[in-house]
Amino acid sequence: MERFNPAFKAAISSITDPMFIESHRLSEFNPRGTDVSVVLDLMIHDIDIVLTVVKSPVKTIDATGVSVISKSPDICNARIEFENGCVANLTASRISLKTMRKTRFFQKDAYISIDFLSKKVEVVKIKKTKQDSDDLSLN
Repeated sequence: MERFNPAFKAAISSITDPMFIESHRLSEFNPRGTDVSVVLDLMIHDIDIVLTVVKSPVKTIDATGVSVISKSPDICNARIEFENGCVANLTASRISLKTMRKTRFFQKDAYISIDFLSKKVEVVKIKKTKQDSDDLSLN
């Protein structure tokens, strides 16, 4: 569903070769959806986004989840490592005090931040200067 979010659609062309991805999908508690784990309720959207942009097979997954209020995990963190070296760190919680839906992509030429909730994108390009090819500047 988030693949159709206007912020993601605006950012997708800038996400070319992510090396590190950080995602936070946090919600206040709502009894709706507690029949499944927070992974199937919330994190599934971030997993889909990561698999859409990382063009490499999954190498390893390390994950942990904790049931706090419901009978299934209410908060979970997953670290996904891909064959190409990209690492994605995903956190999902349905027991937070505030709502957050942000994903950040780090790659050699840019930092891309997507706020799926406010539908805003921030792209910071990193480019080599003309004076010295080893100097980097942020634009």
